[in-house]
Amino acid sequence: MPPLAQQPSYKITFDPPPWFTSSIGNAIDKRLYVYRSELPSIQSRAIISSRLKHPLYNQLPWFAALSECLAQASQQTQLILTTPHTTTHEFIQARQQKLAFTLGTIHCYPNPTKWDAIINKPQSKLSAPYDVLAGPILNATTTADKNKLSNQPALRDRILIASANIIDVLHLRNNSLFTALLHNKPTDHVRYLDVKTPTSKAVKLQPFNSTRTIALPDWFAREHYLGHWTRDCDGPWPGETRQHWINQLLDELPQSNHSALNTLRRIIVSETLTGGSKTIHGELPMTCFTRVPITQWAAQHVYRPHLQRWDFCPYGLLINRDWLQTQGLRPVSYGTQQQCTTLSTNDRAYFQINKGSIDWRVEQEERVAGDLDLRNATSNDIIFFTEHQTEAQHLQAFCRWPVLSVGEFYRDKLATSNIAEHQFRGIL
Repeated sequence: MPPLAQQPSYKITFDPPPWFTSSIGNAIDKRLYVYRSELPSIQSRAIISSRLKHPLYNQLPWFAALSECLAQASQQTQLILTTPHTTTHEFIQARQQKLAFTLGTIHCYPNPTKWDAIINKPQSKLSAPYDVLAGPILNATTTADKNKLSNQPALRDRILIASANIIDVLHLRNNSLFTALLHNKPTDHVRYLDVKTPTSKAVKLQPFNSTRTIALPDWFAREHYLGHWTRDCDGPWPGETRQHWINQLLDELPQSNHSALNTLRRIIVSETLTGGSKTIHGELPMTCFTRVPITQWAAQHVYRPHLQRWDFCPYGLLINRDWLQTQGLRPVSYGTQQQCTTLSTNDRAYFQINKGSIDWRVEQEERVAGDLDLRNATSNDIIFFTEHQTEAQHLQAFCRWPVLSVGEFYRDKLATSNIAEHQFRGIL
């Protein structure tokens, strides 16, 4: 290993670093390690958890427990060990700058080829003093053995649990692999934390006020409008870093809740619809609309597993087509991949490939390039809507456009609003 030998600050050895438990080899077999030499031993702690349910902003008790663990480690001058692609890793990393605890990241390389590539440039991964590279198992002799050992389940979790002196357990699912792994640790070195189950606050619906009247503009009656629905944002807002949002979760701040209702609130306050590029050819940001009348949305409300999202949702806004056309509105064309390749880059942003089991023509989509600035729209150009009337009344207090519940769009067609307000909820 000449390149490594020329770097005296790094040590390559079969002996785990002094801040790992001495019995680690019994749990994960003999393997090579690379780490900085001449570092003092320090008590190490790992914080583990089974995968979290989404959306993350509904898991605030879990984040509060993690934050408390990290604060304790910081006060006690303990080393927090973590491994990329484990549940707690990105949250621990995001908190490290704020609490300034000592962090050591274990980078696992079970594949011999990838290990050989990284061993000559360890500095690319060993950015912090207590970072470690863990290589393949030593006794893998044949290609078949190497492949078998490289594919062992939960290698990162096994190394993390075996390495740390103390384990804090935030959450374990039934039949979790963690259960068997934790049996190898002394019982007094494992702490199961009491994380409260998150409670969902039920929306209290007020009786429908039949005397409440909002004069709907003529373009709504003629269905001369386009609609845009909003969803929850299980991540940072556009322009916000993920690290900033994670720290809001860890601090249990209410602004970390990016529900569909709060997404709508943000649009009203900013008077801006932010374009997205996830499903757009060329990844050009576009703001998307549908010609489907809102009274037909409940029947179209469906979950798209491959996109991990719902379509035709009961939160959003309707906009006068005449005003939208002044903002560069263009209809979307549907066709084949071959047809798409004949278009210019700009025209592809208004083209949707229609293939597979989903007929995307059902969306009757039109788009505006980039973000849509609503500041120049008059109070007669837009109608906002929510699932429940109480939500609409709340938003109306600071919105210069009308805000209605979806039930109020149905009231001329249905005998009671109670049925209308639950059109979406019945299939959620």
